[in-house]
Amino acid sequence: MRMIFICCMCKVDIWFYVIYYVVIPIEEKTLIGSVACYGNEIDDLFVVGAYRQKGYGKQLLIWAMDHIASLGYDELILHVAEWNRRAVQLYINEGFKIVKTDVVSV
Repeated sequence: MRMIFICCMCKVDIWFYVIYYVVIPIEEKTLIGSVACYGNEIDDLFVVGAYRQKGYGKQLLIWAMDHIASLGYDELILHVAEWNRRAVQLYINEGFKIVKTDVVSV
């Protein structure tokens, strides 16, 4: 498996840019998943269905945690939907604690 690392800068408005980092694992030219880091926030971690339950999600999470720590942040933030029980369990297994629950209306 090889990892493709992408650094992007998006202009949100005239004064504000967001710099984010995305890592994409590739196996035999097949996308396995992705994770994005915005400052000290881990976002959009996903693994393609055929590759789930094989440790790729954990590898992506650990990469993101290490990357954010290398930027000098002491605290990590992530958001996960309550219905996504596998992701919630992964985060808890890696030491995250649920500190706040929000209700989001659609």
